[in-house]
Amino acid sequence: MRPLVVGFCLLVALVSAGTVAYAASRDQPNPGVVAQRDPSVSERIHSNNQLSNGKWQLRSYRNTSNRTCIEQQIPQEGTGTTCTVAQEDFFREGDIYAIFGARELDDELGWDKLFAYGLVSPRVQRLVLVNLSCATSDVPFDGSGAFMVAVDKRAIKLGMSPYKLLAFDKSGEVIDTRRVKPAQSKAERAANVDEVLPEVQCR
Repeated sequence: MRPLVVGFCLLVALVSAGTVAYAASRDQPNPGVVAQRDPSVSERIHSNNQLSNGKWQLRSYRNTSNRTCIEQQIPQEGTGTTCTVAQEDFFREGDIYAIFGARELDDELGWDKLFAYGLVSPRVQRLVLVNLSCATSDVPFDGSGAFMVAVDKRAIKLGMSPYKLLAFDKSGEVIDTRRVKPAQSKAERAANVDEVLPEVQCR
């Protein structure tokens, strides 16, 4: 395992034959503040995505510092956690708060998994994912605004790599846009592989 942390999300890594990279779509409120879950408060499970390597899970809880935390569990890898004082703090700069990243296997060229997760504000009525191919799909989110997207190698090869998220209000207007495309993998950079860019019409 070669753990890599980008931005202000803590990755707690387990033994694996790969690398996981995280990045924030904007500055994380109160960066670096991560603590254990308050045992008197139950955690909430928001999403479960079944991929080839197991179940990817998104959950939230209050930690022992009385902060709101969202946490992604990556099977056979570990967890990515970010915490803030109040959930509203996630939306100081917009209506989407997103952490995105990727998983690379040591013996393969390119990313093995791509993911994005986070929260949308109460103003958001619809969340849409735009792929590099410009294809779009609705991203479900629950009553607390939590969402998670994860795609595997097969989907990546079919052009279904996440590019950006669009948030719509009740009138159908776009109120926020967040790019969730990670940089090239280490192996791709070493092999001088050209970066795959989104089609012009959806940039």
